[in-house]
Amino acid sequence: MKRKKWIVRYIFLFLSVALMTLIFWLSSQDSRESGAMSDGAASVLRDFFVLFFPEETADALLLYVRQYAHIFLYACLGVCVSIFVFSFSCGHGWAYWVLPVLICLLYACTDEIHQLFVPGRSGKILDVGIDAIGFCAAAAVCNLIRLLRERSSRAGDRGGA
Repeated sequence: MKRKKWIVRYIFLFLSVALMTLIFWLSSQDSRESGAMSDGAASVLRDFFVLFFPEETADALLLYVRQYAHIFLYACLGVCVSIFVFSFSCGHGWAYWVLPVLICLLYACTDEIHQLFVPGRSGKILDVGIDAIGFCAAAAVCNLIRLLRERSSRAGDRGGA
C-alpha cells in the first residue's frame, strides 16, 4: 500500500509541475503570440459550435473561451495538487482543502506577476479570481470524493467486523 502512495505522489507531483510549466509557457507569450494562438483555437471551436448553434450564438460563445481555458487549466492543476496533497497523511482534514487552494493561489498570483514582465501582457487580480474558480471547484470536488470514500471505507470496516 505504501508503494502505491509513493507512485501516486510522484505521478501527481509530475503532472502538477507539468501543468505549471504549461501555464508558465502560455503566459510567456507576448500579446501577439497569445492572440494568434487564441484566434487559431477560436477558429476551430467556432467551426465546431456552428455545427450545433446559429452563427451569432457561436460567436457569443467564443467570447468566453479564453476565460474558460483559464478555469479549465487551473481546475486541472487543482485536481493534480489535491491528489498530491492527499498522498500525505495529514492529521487535519482541513489541510486537505487549504493546502491545495493555497498552492494554486500562490501559483496563480506568481503567474500574474510574471505576466507583468511579458510585452503586451498585464497581470490582473481579476484573472487570479477567474483561476480561483477552477482550482477551488476542483479542490472542493476532490475533497468531497475523498470524504465520501473515507466514510464508505469506515462503514465497510464496521459492517465487516
